[in-house]
Amino acid sequence: MRDTESNSNPNPNPNSDEPKESTPDHAVSDPRTKTPPSTSRRAVLAAVGAGMVAGSGAFAIGASGAERESIDRRYLECSRPTIDREAFPEAVQAEFDEALESGRYESNRPPRVLETIDIEESHVRLDGTVYTAVVDETADGTYVLTLHVETIPTLGEPRTLDIRNRSGESRTLMVQIESPAGSETGDEAVELESEVLYDGAVEIDAGERRTVWGTNAIGTYDLTIETEDGEHVEDGFYVTEGGFTSVEIGEDGGVGVLQAQAGLAECEFDPEAYSSPWVDLEVESEHLEPGERTTAALFLTYTTKGVSEYDLEVTVDDANVVRITDVQYDEAFDAGDAPGIAADGSAATLRAVDTTEAVPSAARFVPLATVELEATDGVADGEEFGTRVDVAVESMSDDDGSPVDANGESTSFTVARPLEWGTGVDRYAYSRDSRGLDQGERDLPLVTIGNDAVVVHGSSTTGPSVCSADELLELAFDETEGTLMASVSGPNDPEHDAGDCTDDVAAVSYELVATLEEGIGPAETVRLTERAYARSGTSVVTRDDARPAVRGVDDYEFSLVDREFGNPEAADHDPEVSVEGGTVVVAGTIELPYVACQTVEPALIAYDEERGRLVVEVTKTWADGVDPGDPCPAEAGFQGYELRVPVDGGVDTLRRVSAVEPTVDGTRLVTVDGRDLESSAEIELNGYTPRDLNGDGLYRDVDGNGELGTNDVVTLFDHLEHEAVTANPEAFDFAGTGEVTTTDVVELFEEL
Repeated sequence: MRDTESNSNPNPNPNSDEPKESTPDHAVSDPRTKTPPSTSRRAVLAAVGAGMVAGSGAFAIGASGAERESIDRRYLECSRPTIDREAFPEAVQAEFDEALESGRYESNRPPRVLETIDIEESHVRLDGTVYTAVVDETADGTYVLTLHVETIPTLGEPRTLDIRNRSGESRTLMVQIESPAGSETGDEAVELESEVLYDGAVEIDAGERRTVWGTNAIGTYDLTIETEDGEHVEDGFYVTEGGFTSVEIGEDGGVGVLQAQAGLAECEFDPEAYSSPWVDLEVESEHLEPGERTTAALFLTYTTKGVSEYDLEVTVDDANVVRITDVQYDEAFDAGDAPGIAADGSAATLRAVDTTEAVPSAARFVPLATVELEATDGVADGEEFGTRVDVAVESMSDDDGSPVDANGESTSFTVARPLEWGTGVDRYAYSRDSRGLDQGERDLPLVTIGNDAVVVHGSSTTGPSVCSADELLELAFDETEGTLMASVSGPNDPEHDAGDCTDDVAAVSYELVATLEEGIGPAETVRLTERAYARSGTSVVTRDDARPAVRGVDDYEFSLVDREFGNPEAADHDPEVSVEGGTVVVAGTIELPYVACQTVEPALIAYDEERGRLVVEVTKTWADGVDPGDPCPAEAGFQGYELRVPVDGGVDTLRRVSAVEPTVDGTRLVTVDGRDLESSAEIELNGYTPRDLNGDGLYRDVDGNGELGTNDVVTLFDHLEHEAVTANPEAFDFAGTGEVTTTDVVELFEEL
C-alpha cells in the first residue's frame, strides 16, 4: 500500500528532540534497554512538532529537500508512553496494520502517526506486544514507517526509588534491586537472567529524602531492604506508566514500601472533541505567607492553528491581599507592547505577537506569559485573607488571522501567617497507605476529635514521578481559637511545565494522628486543608460533645482493671495491642495524679474499614460526682484498663492500630502494624485461665478472676510442675531467672 497524499516544503528544522535524563544519587539505567535507531521526528516533521514557518499549515521536508504540496494537520498529540492501537485515529491504525502486514508502510508524505505521538518517547501496543515506530525518508522523498518490537519497553522519564526518613534519627539501609529472571518475546525469544542492578548502603538523615536508583525500563523489579536492627523487607519496585514505588521510614522506625497506581486519562486526538480553549492560570502555590512571591503561568489549553497574537488582561480582586509585580512574555512571542501594570498592582495588560510562527500549529498547553504575584505583609499570626485573580481574553488570533474563541479562568489565593510548626502539638504520626485508590474513590477526609487526640483519614493526589509532592505541610494548635490546623499534600512541583502531569496522577490514602500538649485540649475544631493536584479545599470539623467520639464501629467494651506494681517504673509502659477473634484488645495503665478523685475512660474510637486503620484514645477524667474544684488529696496512683473493639471485616484486614494515652507530662502514641498483631496467648491451667493484668507479659492473675490475690500465689505453688507452667516459663517468671521455681512464688506473694 502506498499513500499518495501530498505535502509541502517549508524550511527544515535540523534540531532533534533529545530524550530527557534524570541523574539522581546512585542512578542506574537498565543496560539491556535498546531502542531501534530512527530518523529524528523533528528532522522529518519539524512543522508538526515545532511549529510552522511559512504559516500554510504545511508539513516539513525530509532529508531530500523535495518540495511538496501543503495539507492541513488533523490531530493533536498524546504524550502517554504506551498507547493501544485502538485508541489511535482510523487513518493511523491503517498505517500500523500495513506496516505489520507488509513489513513497511510507504507514503510520499510524513505518516499521520507523527501527528499523534512523539515516536522517540511513545510506543504503540498491539495485541499485548509493544512496538516502537520508526520513520525513515529515502533519497526519492518516500517516507517509510516500520514497527519494531520493543523487547523491554521504556518510559520517556525514569521512575525513581525514593526513601524518606520520617523518624527522628539517622538510619542506614542496605538496599538491593534485582531484575527478575524470565523470558521476553521480541523479534525472537530472549531469555533473561536475574541481574542485581543496585546493591549498597543508603545513609539517610532524619527528615531527609534520598533518591536511590532509577530506570525507565518498564517492568517489576525485586526490592530487598535490610535495616541495622535486622528488619527484613521484600517487595516489588514497579516501573509502569501510571505507577510509583517509594520507601518510608516511619516515626516509629519501621520500614514500609508504598505503592500507588495512577488513573490515566484517555488520549484525545480530535481537536473537535474539546470545548472552546481557555487561558488557564497555573500557579506554584495558591496559599501564600505574608510577603511571599509566587509565579503564575498563563497558557492556552490547546490550539489547532497556532497563536499569532493575543490581548489579555489579568486583574486582582483585592490588591491589598495579593498584587501583580511583574509580567514576562513567553519567548515564542517576540513582539508587542510592553506589559502594562497598574500602580497598585491590581491589573496588568498583556499584548504580544508571534512574528516567527514559533507556536506549533496544533498543540496543547501553549505557554503565553508568566505573572509574578506578591502577598501582602500585613497579616497577624493565625489570620487569613483571600482574593481572586482573573484572566480576561480581550482578543486572540490564530496563524490564519482568524479569531480564537478562548475564555479566561480565575484562581483563588489565600494569604495567612501560620503558627510555628508544631505549636501546641505534643506528638504526631503521619503515614501514607501502600494501597493506591481509584480516582473515583477520593472523597472528603474523615476527622474525629477526641480529648487529647485528633485523627484524620483521607486521600491525597500525587504523581508517579515527581510531578506532585505528598507532605504534611502545616500542623499547629491555636489555643486562643481552640483549633488544630493541618495542611496535607503538596502542589505540583513548579519545575514541571504546565500540563506535564495531567494524565499521570494517582490517589493515595493517608492517616494523621496528632496529640495536643498537656492541659490545652481538647480541640474544639479542626481546620484541615488538602492541597493536591486537581483538588484543593478546606474542611472545618467541630467537636462532638459526645464521649467517646466514635466513628466506624457499632460496639465496644471498656473496663477498669485493678493492677499492682512493685514500683512506678513497672507501670510506665506502652499499652499492649492484641487481637482475640474478630476483636482488637488494647490494655494499658494510666497514672493519675489524684487517684482518689480521678478515673479513666475512652475518649476516641475511630475505625476506617476501607483503609484498615483503627485509632483509640483513653484519657483521664474526674470521677462521677467529683467537681474539679473540690478538694482532693494529691496522691498519685495507677489505673489499669482494657478496651475491646470488634472489627467489621475481620482483624486480618487491619493495616494499622494506634493507641493514645496521657502520661504525667504529655501523651503516649503507640502504633502497631496490622501484620504484627498476634492473638493473646491463652493458657489453660487445670481449669484456670491465667491472665496478664497490665500487658507486661507476666500472668499474675493465675486463677483468672481478674485481680491479683492470695489465691493466685497458692494456685501457682500448687501447679509449679504442671505442664501449662513449665511450657510457658516466660508467663510466670516473676523473679526474672529464666525458669519457674518457688522463688517466683515468693516474688508474686511480695507483690500483693
